[in-house]
Amino acid sequence: MIAKIKFGDQHLTFSLIDSPISKKWVECLNKWNEQSIPMKMHRFTAPYNYPVEHYNEQEIVNNLNHAIDNANVFISGKKFPYKAHLDMPWQQTNRIHRCFTTADTTEKTWKHNLGYEQLIKVKEESYLNKGPFLDRNTEAEFKITDHKKFRSYIHGINKWCHHYEDLRLSRRSRQLSDSLILPNPNWTYSVLEIEWDNYNEFGIREWPGIDRATYKEVYDTFFTDGASSCDIFLSVNITGKDYETAYFHFDDPLEFDITNLDLINGGVRIYNKEYLDYLYGKDGVLIKWTSDLGIPHEMVRPIPLGKILTSTVDLSKFDLDYKKTYSDDTYAAIEPFYRPVIELESDIDVKSQTNLL
Repeated sequence: MIAKIKFGDQHLTFSLIDSPISKKWVECLNKWNEQSIPMKMHRFTAPYNYPVEHYNEQEIVNNLNHAIDNANVFISGKKFPYKAHLDMPWQQTNRIHRCFTTADTTEKTWKHNLGYEQLIKVKEESYLNKGPFLDRNTEAEFKITDHKKFRSYIHGINKWCHHYEDLRLSRRSRQLSDSLILPNPNWTYSVLEIEWDNYNEFGIREWPGIDRATYKEVYDTFFTDGASSCDIFLSVNITGKDYETAYFHFDDPLEFDITNLDLINGGVRIYNKEYLDYLYGKDGVLIKWTSDLGIPHEMVRPIPLGKILTSTVDLSKFDLDYKKTYSDDTYAAIEPFYRPVIELESDIDVKSQTNLL
């Protein structure tokens, strides 16, 4: 099967590998397209050599503490254990973010006490549903008195925590930008991601259908014919962080909420090849970082989806329009990248299209 990404009157086509994940991706893409939900396009910011400012630091800290205070109103028991402050180090934002993911998953505690073997086990189970494992292995610290309001405010914690992280530039980001990679004038992105633009004010999105996979389906996808040559990958939609973000944020890759897949949503990621090799090649820094901890490569690597066939669009021209934002308050892309559309076209005549890659 062949998919086409439309950028106005330009496009990119790619062939899908015949994998368990690709089949689910097709089903999910159709569900989202039936809802006529617009798409957004952004570039992955964690490894960049500049911060992304959506709001000033004081405003973010104020909004983050406001969300924390309001989440505390709708529980009885132990309150949120941290506060936001100016000039927070990565350790503090990681703590705040992990309290959100733990509370969102368990709905009864801010922290867990999982050991090494448990953390590896929950990573396997989390592809289908991490909730039951954490529920069995955590003790209740609080009770929720209004689930809808509590969920809204803890997702507000997540939203403003990510905005704060976008202001910061980690040492690992500097190491990448100081390498022989980012100064390349032909490289204007590390990763471009296309996903759906339907976040509410708290950073929550509604799903037209929940699409999950098992660890075996993810594992088998890496051994599907053509998987090793893919240059289109599954988008990342998770309650937590993917491994790349965790690496640049000095987070712990063993944590239960560090994963490359929670929900399949019909979105895609396109990697710069040099950046992909830098992280995931034979001597890739991210593969070495996670291998030393015993995390399987299939959990860490981007999940392959397809192979680019033709393109009439120059992705190096991607940039941001600082006068427009998407629904999650991030800056929108310039035209023609502002509202991409992904369609399935199984009978496309790819030979008649100009290949500009």
